[in-house]
Parts: sequence; structure tokens; C-alpha cells
Amino acid sequence: LQDWTSLEGTWTLDKDTQSLRGQAAEAQTRGFAWNVPLTGDLSIEMDVTPLADKNIGIRVHSDLEGRYYMALFGGDFGDEIMQNLGNPDLKNAALVKVQLGARAPFNVLASTAEAKPVRGQPIRARLSRAGRTVVLYVGGKKVLDGQDDAFTSGQISLFLMGSEARFDDITIFGTPDEKWLKEKLGGK
Repeated sequence: LQDWTSLEGTWTLDKDTQSLRGQAAEAQTRGFAWNVPLTGDLSIEMDVTPLADKNIGIRVHSDLEGRYYMALFGGDFGDEIMQNLGNPDLKNAALVKVQLGARAPFNVLASTAEAKPVRGQPIRARLSRAGRTVVLYVGGKKVLDGQDDAFTSGQISLFLMGSEARFDDITIFGTPDEKWLKEKLGGK
């Protein structure tokens, strides 16, 4: 896929369904990234079909060094990792601010018992950031929103950890980083 990079895990384009399928082991956390850095407000929307029951996410404004916002479905990282993260309550869906290396690396902006992913059943998910507001929509319904403005630019990526999912009909809205755009267009 043009302008996408597999960072960890196995990512393939299913030619029959025209969907992206990803698999990742427990130790893999980096996923599949769109190489276009975006600045300011943005939105990514897609159909997600969980093929496992945990750890499926969409990240925005990622610097690929461990700082980003994430919509996480079925967050279950195991006892040791959860303890190291301060035992956050992730329930079935959560909006999370991640700052790896910080004193509090995992800040849950909002979580809900609704929007539980069901293996094999597609859901329409949209993660948007406008100003200070980060919002997760599932099936066209707003299920979570949180407030934070620490990250205003970076890449979008898909996240799997010890899980598997299919992603389809991905739509991204946002403003490409001006420096990246100039480089891509040959300095014009």
C-alpha cells in the first residue's frame, strides 16, 4: 500500500475482500503506520472486524517514539504490563494518551463498557481530534470523548498486540505537515 509502513506484526492486503489484515504477537506493539504526518485537527474512519477479542487500536498524532492518542478496543495487556502502567481501567473501549518514558506513561482520557468488540463482527469506528477534544465514534454514535492538547501533529497508525483484525474502507481527513508535503512535491 502506498505511503503505509509495517512497523511490527504481519500486515497483508486481502485481494478478495480488499481489506487490510493484521496479526501481532504479544510483544509487538508498533503496528502499521501511514507515512503522512498530519497537523492540527484530523479524523480517521474505518470498518474494523476483530478476529481476536483484545488489543485493537487506532493511533493519531503519533511521533512513532511512544507519544500519541489511541482509541483502544479490548485493552488487555496481561497482569505484568498492566501493573507497570498503573493498572488503568480500560473496560471495553478507551481513549488513551500514551507517553512512553514519562512518569505516568498511560493516561486514560475516557473509557466505557459499551462498544465491546465482538470477534468476526465489523464495527464502523472513527477517531477524531479537534482542538483539545479527542472523540471516538462507533457505528455513528459518539461513545467516548476526552480533553487534551499535548500532541498536535504526527502520523496515524493501526495497533494490534497479541491480536488480529481486518481493517477496511479507511478514510482519513487532515492537513499534511507542510515540510513533509514540500519534500514529497520536490521542494515546490
